[in-house]
Formats: sequence, structure tokens, C-alpha cells
Amino acid sequence: MHSTIVSLTYVTLAFVELVGLGSSRPVEAVILAASVAFIGVPHGAFDHVIGQRLLKPMFGSLWSALFFISYLAMASCVVVGWFFWPVGTVLAFFFASAWHFGIEDCQSNEYGWQKHALAVASGGLVIWFPALIRRRDVIDLLALVIPDEQQRAAVVCTTITAASAVVLVPLVLLRTVKSLTDFIFMKRERSLASLLSSDFFRNFALILLCATVSPLVSFTVYFCGWHSIRGLIRIAGTVEDHPLMLALKLAPLTIMAIGLAVAGSSVWSSTQLLTPSLIRTVFIALSALAVPHLFLYVSDDLIFRKRPANTF
Repeated sequence: MHSTIVSLTYVTLAFVELVGLGSSRPVEAVILAASVAFIGVPHGAFDHVIGQRLLKPMFGSLWSALFFISYLAMASCVVVGWFFWPVGTVLAFFFASAWHFGIEDCQSNEYGWQKHALAVASGGLVIWFPALIRRRDVIDLLALVIPDEQQRAAVVCTTITAASAVVLVPLVLLRTVKSLTDFIFMKRERSLASLLSSDFFRNFALILLCATVSPLVSFTVYFCGWHSIRGLIRIAGTVEDHPLMLALKLAPLTIMAIGLAVAGSSVWSSTQLLTPSLIRTVFIALSALAVPHLFLYVSDDLIFRKRPANTF
């Protein structure tokens, strides 16, 4: 059901944009910030529970101090990277996020490097496709995010991303075609409902969305509407806590992340308009949180192998 709703949302937003009813950049920025604050950040706010599972057996009661200090240190390094090494930071953020998005959704039979390559290709479709066909929009967006308005860095990042997309997008298209053929020739039930919930339709709808709306909109809808909600559903479905107790577990990192984001936005808004400061704050904050989040994700997987679904 969730896949169907998301796919239809993609198509609806693409249609709205095509008929000239798209929103303005300030509206997009506010929706991005609100969606990330109330959906995007909470889906990763279970990290401290995973940190406790990893660190408490070795460090006892000191685990929490070690976890939060390490978490903030890794996040701070990413923020510094945006100022002093923006190209490397942006590209690392793009590829790491693509892998994370894709590996969460990967249901293929591939193993080894093929599985990870497919994960990067499919999970980063919302990155690769806009860079390939909406190059100017991506450059303008990155120019807003990268501190000190480093237009050259934005151009370099977009160029490298688009070059990667030349290889990665065809992989996704081939996978989408295979999904369609599987649906037609192998699926026993070929109803409209099953088509709308298929991987083929979701990928097709996402490609349509990326081709018609701004990268800011397509990323917001994909990250919050698909990836983050799936994470929250997974947590809610496997944790036996009362919803209030679950919310309390998600609160510490959520509050910390939102507080730091508000502080950053306040600093930048004193020197530039609200819209650019919101966009910059959200993307830098997301990248900063992504590094410790992924570190926990990989560490937990390596140590426990069969990672419970409630972890992310």
C-alpha cells in the first residue's frame, strides 16, 4: 500500500508541475525543512539504541557518553568538510546515500559487488537522473548549499555526478524493464493494484518526477515519503513498545539534530535570505547525520550479520 501511495504521489506531483501549478522555491524550502524535521530525522533517531547494543557490552555505563561524543565528532567532521573540501564531501554524501537507500530496498539475487553496484544505481536514482537531465537546477541547488557560494565546486560536483549517471542510470532502467517483464510473464496476479505497487511502476513514477520537478522537490518526496517512512514503519512494526515509549526513544537524537539545525539556520539567516539558509542547513545537517548513521548501520551488520529490521 505504501509503495502505491508513493508512486501515485510521484505521478500527481509531476502532473501538477506539467500543467504549471508547481510551487515556488520558498515554499519548497519550508516543506523540505518541515518534512526532514518531522519525518526524515526521526527515522534515523533510533541510532542511539543501536549504539547501546554495540557499545554497552564493552564499555558498560560509559557507552552513552562515548556514543554521543563519537556521533557528534563524526558529524562535525562532515560539516567542516563542506567548508574546506566541498567536492569530496558532496560526492561522498551522494554515493554513500545512494548505497544506503538502495541496500535498504535491494531484493535482488545478486551478491558481492553486483549487489552493491545495483544498490548505488537504484538507490541514487533521485540523484543521478536530475544531474543527467536537469544539470542547471542541480548546479544552482548545490551552489546554495555549499558555503561561500562556491559555484565552481557546484559545477564540478554536478559534472562528476552526471558522468556517473551515464553508467548508473542505464542499470536502473534495465532493472526496471526486467521488473516489468517479470510482472507480465511471471506474476500470477496481474491486476491494476499489483501493477501500482510494483517496483516497475515506482521506478517509472520516480523517473517521471525527477524529469519534471525541481531536484529539491523530488529529493524531499523520495527521502521523506519513501525512504524515511519505510524506516519508521519498520521500527514501529518490530518494536513492541507503546507508541509513546517509542516516541521517547526517538526523541534524544531527533531533538539534538533539530536543535543543531535551528542553530545553524539562525547563523546563516543573519547573512543571507531565509530560503537559502534553510536549504543549506537541511542538506548539511543530513549529510552530517548520514556518516554516523551509516557507520552504525555497517558496524551493526558486520557484528550481528542478521540485523533485526527495527534497527533502521
